[in-house]
Formats: sequence, structure tokens, C-alpha cells
Amino acid sequence: MSASGRLGCAVRLVAALAAVAVAGCQRRTAPSEGAEARGPAGRGSAVASATAPATTARPAGSGEAAGLQYVERQSGGAADEALPMVVAVHGLGDTPEHLGDALVSALERPARIILPRGPKTYGRGYSWFDLGSNEAMLAGIERATALVAGGLGELVKRRPTRGKPIVLGFSQGGTIAFALGAKHPALVGAAFPVAGLLPPPLVPPPGSGALPPFVAFHGADDRVVPAQLARESVERLKAIGARAEVHVYDGLGHSVSPELRNDLRREVLRALDAAGR
Repeated sequence: MSASGRLGCAVRLVAALAAVAVAGCQRRTAPSEGAEARGPAGRGSAVASATAPATTARPAGSGEAAGLQYVERQSGGAADEALPMVVAVHGLGDTPEHLGDALVSALERPARIILPRGPKTYGRGYSWFDLGSNEAMLAGIERATALVAGGLGELVKRRPTRGKPIVLGFSQGGTIAFALGAKHPALVGAAFPVAGLLPPPLVPPPGSGALPPFVAFHGADDRVVPAQLARESVERLKAIGARAEVHVYDGLGHSVSPELRNDLRREVLRALDAAGR
């Protein structure tokens, strides 16, 4: 990539990630937004479905693994046994508990759900990285990704797990889901980023080894993290041999529609079925 191209990527990355913070504040203070429009960067869910079969959640358990704070739930009436693992990374200003409530109700398959908590407080919730210069944000994304990867590696040792963990996330969490699959492929069975992006410096070089499949989801009218950045992230991954695709939804901004939610849920359930075999 030319120097001007790299500069263009840097400027767009700064603008997109800086806008995430603004959007997080706006979502917290805009009561007119409907529940269907709010994703995990606010108080909604990327996976919850009004038609999803109800399941009974085990009592939430908080824990710590390699410095990562997390909440653990189980879905589908699962008992303490070898289970597929779903790791769901919340967005800016959200909480793992809120995201966990939605996931447990949406996933009728037996699964262990790990809900990491961002290391920084932000409003009534948490944040994964601060915003500033391009270099500072990239460093923050890398630190957050390493924190989640370290905790995930420890949890897989502690918990009997079928297959590799399935990772998803929204906005900041979507960016971390992208980065986990790209930088820590040995830990990830599949990555489902929603409204996220993969900064170009975090794309592995060709020949780095097998990567997990990536299925990204994005609103066509997202003005916080433009859909083009997700498309470019997927194209860069495909260029190094990864299986990657992005589903873009017309008329959708930086949020989660019922259609996106159902599509994501279907992909997660498919990955759970594969992991459980």
C-alpha cells in the first residue's frame, strides 16, 4: 500500500473509532430509540430474538482468568460438562450481564457463554480501549485483544470445551472479535463481528497459518463505522487465504435489526452444532 493509502486508512480509522464514543453517549441519552434499533453498544443485543425459545439461565457467576474479568452463563439447560463455548464481547458502555441475558434467551443449544468485561468504566458500563491518536487506538485494541486472548486461553484449560470457542461482538466488541480471529487463530473456532472493523496493521502477513472463518454483519447506513471498512477488512482477510464474508443490511445504521439478529443467531447456532459434534 502506498504512503498516501496508509494515511487514508489511518484517517478513516481514527474517524470511525472516534465516532464510536460519540455514538455510545448518544445511545445512552436518546430515549426515543426503539429496542430493535439498539445494539450492545447501547442496551440492545446482537443475538436476542423475540421468537427465540426461552431457556433457563443458571445463576450468573463472575470470575477472573489471566487478568480478564468475566461473567459465565450456560444456555440450553446445560450441566457442568464438556460444552461448546461462546465468547461475546460487549460494545462501548454496555455490560456483560446485559449481553448475557440476551444470549441465554436466544441460544437454545447447550453452551458455555463467557462474557468478558471491558477493563475501563464508561458511563453505566465498560469500554475496551480509549480513543485518541491512531497509534494510541491501535495499541489499545491490541492490549484489549491480548487481554481477552489470555483469559480465553486460561478458561479453555479450566473448562472442558468442545471445539474451539466461537467469538462474537458488537462495535468495539466487533473489532476485538475480528482481531482475536486474526491475531490468535489457535484460540478461535469462528468469529462473528457485528459493526466492527479490523485495522490493517492487525491483518496477519500471508503464510501466517490457518485462520478461523469470519462472518461479519454490518449496517449499510452505519455512519459510526462505515460498512466499507468492514468490507475492506474482509477483503484483506480473503487476500491472505481466510474464509471471510460480510452481510450488509440496507437501511441499517450502527445498530442491530431483527434481520441481522436472526442471521447472526443462525450462524452462531450452526457453529455450535459443528463444535458439539
